[in-house]
Amino acid sequence: MESEMNLQFSPFLLRRIKIALLKEGFHNTRFQFFKEGQIFGLVKRFSLKQLHVRGFIDGSIKAELELWRFLGPFHLLLKPKIAPALQKLKSLLRKHGFAPFS
Repeated sequence: MESEMNLQFSPFLLRRIKIALLKEGFHNTRFQFFKEGQIFGLVKRFSLKQLHVRGFIDGSIKAELELWRFLGPFHLLLKPKIAPALQKLKSLLRKHGFAPFS
């Protein structure tokens, strides 16, 4: 199932991954609901879309690409894109020398 897709890293790398994403312009968001086992949640705006990244204690990282939430309620009506979000995230992390297990 597409919504269950994620990237898997060693849990020991998550702090360094978060720092790399912050250097790429991601930031914490007060609007994100934290899921069970989640240790960080970051977001970065790309034009009219936002890339949301969640890191979990088991080393998994999930990502979603959705419409920028301040365009109105449209972000609630459309399903987030998982596969393009993971591709974008992989590309950003490769720049910093991170390669996922999966």
